[in-house]
Amino acid sequence: MNTITRQMFDLAAERAVLGAVLLDANNAVPAVHDAGLRRVDLHSEAHRLIWSAMMDCWSRDGVCDFVTVARRLRECGGFEA
Repeated sequence: MNTITRQMFDLAAERAVLGAVLLDANNAVPAVHDAGLRRVDLHSEAHRLIWSAMMDCWSRDGVCDFVTVARRLRECGGFEA
């Protein structure tokens, strides 16, 4: 095989970004938006679901914390308690 295909991803980095947004959305959301992070940039499907819920909460209410994100995930069937 002459061509090597390799996916580059770092799940710890994905978790760090998601955690940063939950801890300080007012600063983190604009920073990751400016950096150009998109849902498709995340490798983990779970992280993609969480990211989508975060951005949905942010765009709706300007709030992105654990409670609102968990509620949104439950509403869309992406989270089970």
